[in-house]
Amino acid sequence: MFQFKSFLQRFISSGDNDDNDPRYPRCAIPLVETPRIEDSPVKRDRALTHLLKLNHQTNSLLYKGFPFHNHVVHLLGTAYLFGADEKQLHDLYEREDGDIDPWKDSPGEVTGGDWRRYLGDENYQRAFLDFFEDELVREGYDWKKVLMGYMLDGESPLLNSLICGIAHPLIHFGYAIELNNRDVAMEALTLTATSHDFLHTYVSIEIPPPTDKSTSDPLEILARVREDSKFDGVCDKPGVHNQTVLSKTREEVILEYYNQLDLAERGLESVLKSLAITTVLMLTTTHKIDNPQFDFFLCHALTALYAVRTILPILPAKHHTRLIRSQWLWMLYVYLTQMRPSLKPELISSKKVDISLGWEYVNKRALERGLNLETHYIKALRAMRELSKLYPQDEQLYLLAATKFAGEFQEWVGFEYAKDTLDIKIPDHETTQVA
Repeated sequence: MFQFKSFLQRFISSGDNDDNDPRYPRCAIPLVETPRIEDSPVKRDRALTHLLKLNHQTNSLLYKGFPFHNHVVHLLGTAYLFGADEKQLHDLYEREDGDIDPWKDSPGEVTGGDWRRYLGDENYQRAFLDFFEDELVREGYDWKKVLMGYMLDGESPLLNSLICGIAHPLIHFGYAIELNNRDVAMEALTLTATSHDFLHTYVSIEIPPPTDKSTSDPLEILARVREDSKFDGVCDKPGVHNQTVLSKTREEVILEYYNQLDLAERGLESVLKSLAITTVLMLTTTHKIDNPQFDFFLCHALTALYAVRTILPILPAKHHTRLIRSQWLWMLYVYLTQMRPSLKPELISSKKVDISLGWEYVNKRALERGLNLETHYIKALRAMRELSKLYPQDEQLYLLAATKFAGEFQEWVGFEYAKDTLDIKIPDHETTQVA
């Protein structure tokens, strides 16, 4: 298993780690297991290495006018970690490859003196990748140094932008670490740079003192958000396009709820555990009774949470609170954009879900059914499986949720054009029609 011990040692020796500084609490969780793939003679390892390189050299990260993200890394990485063989990996690549645009030259170059000038401009995705790969050469191909150097650099580090772009940069960062792959790491930096948007400004906001509304329970805060009439009528249909109108019209109240999460009361480990459970409930318990539906964008709250779990152990303690708060901000925003669905934990009770086959059933569904569906299905299943290993005391909850999702998923909802919806807050002008 590859570990980042020597890499972290450089931060400690340089004084950037601050692990012993009481101002910077650490979320003490173990490293994820990271297989050695790149130099392995095993056929499926070689297949994964080859296909990741082929995707990196051939396919753009953002395509079709930039609304779509290249998910080849996520799909192949998840399938590999579920045990897919070399044929399955090649078949998956062929399926995905045909839809993705090839790389296109950017309008200009990105350099060390002006790289921040182009943050948030998707037209510069190729230029950013070239820039970060030039930095890779300059640093003797020490990709971890380049990755962490730019992620943590300055007063407003790229780390603040990981949740932009539907949290794809954050998720991609997690795969770079878990697959121990320098190409994926440079892609993660590129996605973070090009996805940069208004959300990054909230991540760096100083944490205010606790109030009488402060709580370490994110479910309690989401319950308040659901019942808050200030959000009524802001969104007509679910979808992350609602981020803009929410930010422009409800910024103050959103930040109020953002700041209600108390990270100090029970410690970062406890808060992360609560956030993990909350993301699982957001995905699997927000549909209407007897009408199982699962929201595409709420799925990204779960897979982003797993990326946070992957990244935290390699981050200096100085950045732990910032990363966990950014995850909470993303969860809060996506809950609002998807129109505040009702969370009903009873939907994953042992009375409603048969877990007698254990994780073997989930693994089988992932490989037999998941590889014929789409990337996010197996990503969600694996996130729940791996979180159950981090929190064995809650394994039954994760197994119940994963079993339910594995068996009941048909297609995603949550898009503005979707025929069905979750148990959402219906706008006033639609209430009569629905009734």
